[in-house]
Amino acid sequence: MGPATGQVALEVMTRRYYRIRRPEGFEASLVDGRPVVRATYVDAEDQRIHVLTMACAYRELVDELARVPDLVAGVPPSEMAVVDLYTWADDGTVEDARAAAEVASLLDGVEMPATVQRIVVAVGRPDLDERTSAVGHVTFRRSPSGFVEDGFLRGLHPLMAARLELSRLRNFDLYRLPSLEDSYLFRAVARENPKDERLFAIAEVRDLTPVVDEAGVVVALPQLERHFQDALSSIRQFQAPRPPDERLQWNRVVLHVWPPLHLSIDEIAGITRRLAPATEGLGLEGIIVRCRRPRGSRGRSPAGGP
Repeated sequence: MGPATGQVALEVMTRRYYRIRRPEGFEASLVDGRPVVRATYVDAEDQRIHVLTMACAYRELVDELARVPDLVAGVPPSEMAVVDLYTWADDGTVEDARAAAEVASLLDGVEMPATVQRIVVAVGRPDLDERTSAVGHVTFRRSPSGFVEDGFLRGLHPLMAARLELSRLRNFDLYRLPSLEDSYLFRAVARENPKDERLFAIAEVRDLTPVVDEAGVVVALPQLERHFQDALSSIRQFQAPRPPDERLQWNRVVLHVWPPLHLSIDEIAGITRRLAPATEGLGLEGIIVRCRRPRGSRGRSPAGGP
C-alpha cells in the first residue's frame, strides 16, 4: 500500500467508525514517510477528543507505538487523544488473543502522554473464511496501573460497539462467534449466573429500499430481510451441531436500522408473518428492531468512554 493510498484508506476507516461522533478537521499527512490521519470530535460531556489514525505492518508495531508520543505532543493537557493503529500480518493470521498479549507487552515499554486515553490495534486477516471477521481489534484503556485491555470489546472497534449499543449487554461476558459480514454473533454468559447462557445476533441495516405491490403497499424490505436471515443463519450454524437438549434458549436478534422506517401496522404484520417460519427451532426469545435516534441527538458512548 503506497503512502497516498494509505492516507485515503485511513481517512475512510476513521470516517466509517467515528461517523456517529461526527468528526471534523480531517488532516491527512505523511510523517517520516508513513501515513497519518488526524481528526477531532466533541463527546457528550463537551470534551474535545483528538483521533490519531496510523498504519503499519504488524511486525513494525513496536516502532509505530513509539511514534505516538511525538504525534500527540500538540494535544492540550485539558483534552484527550485516542489512537487507532491498523496493521497487517506478513507471517500468517494473528488471532485477537495473541494480539492482546503482544500489544499489552509492547505498551509496557512505551511511556504514553497523559492525554492518550485509549489505543486500538486492528489486525487484518484476509485469508480467513467468510464467517470470520477480516479485521480483528483489541482495545486498551488507560488505568492507574497503565494501559489495560477492555476485554468486553475484544474483536470489535469501540465505536462499532457504541453503534451496536453493546453497553446493554454489560451484565454478560461476550464471546464473539463466526458470522457473516456485517453481522455479529455473540455467545453471552451472565456474570452473576453462569448457567444463563444465550446468543445475541446483531446487525446494522443501512438500506430500507422497499418492494411494493400494485396498490403501493410495502411487501418486502430486501436489505433488512437479508440481515435478518444472515442473523438466523449464524444462530443455526452454532445450534445445529448441539444435541437438542443442549441448544441455547432465550436468544435474541437485534437489528439496528439507520434509515427512517415508515411502515403501517398492516405492512409490518405482513412482513412478519412471511419471515416468522424461518425462526422455528432456534430458541428465540425475541426480535428487536431499533431505529436510529433523531438527527442531532448525542449520547455518551455505550462502550464506556471515547
